Amino acid sequence: MLRSAGDWSLGLREGTEHSIQSAYVKLIEESDHFVYMENQFFITSTETLNTRVVNHIGDALVDRIIRAHQNDEEWQCCILIPLMPGFQNTVDQAEGSSVRLIMQFQYRSICRGPNSIFGRLREVGIEPDEYIRFFSLRQW
Repeated sequence: MLRSAGDWSLGLREGTEHSIQSAYVKLIEESDHFVYMENQFFITSTETLNTRVVNHIGDALVDRIIRAHQNDEEWQCCILIPLMPGFQNTVDQAEGSSVRLIMQFQYRSICRGPNSIFGRLREVGIEPDEYIRFFSLRQW
C-alpha cells in the first residue's frame, strides 16, 4: 500500500509519509525501457509565487533520461495528466486561483524555465521529445 500524507492531511506529527514518491523514484531508476505514469497533477521540484515544491520524481526522470542518452538506450516515458485540474471552480473564475496555481506549477515542472525537466535536459544537450512526452485527457 502506498500513500502520501502529512501534518496538513492526516495530522502526522512524525513527518511526511511519501511512499508513493519513493515508489515512483525507485521504479523510474530501475526501468529498462519504458515508464508510463498517470497522475491527477504532475508537479515536481519547482518554485512559483514564493512557494517551493520539492519532490524527486523530476530528478529521477532527468537522471534516467541522461543515463539512457549516454548509454544509447531505447527508453521512453509517457505521462498522462488531465488537461485541467479537477476542481469545482474553473480557471477563468476569481475563485479558480487554486486551478491556476496548480497549472503554473505543472508548466514550470515540465517545460517552463531552466529548472524544468525540459530545461534541465536541454542544458545538457538532450532534446526532451526523444525521451519524454506528456499527454492530457479532456472532458468536454
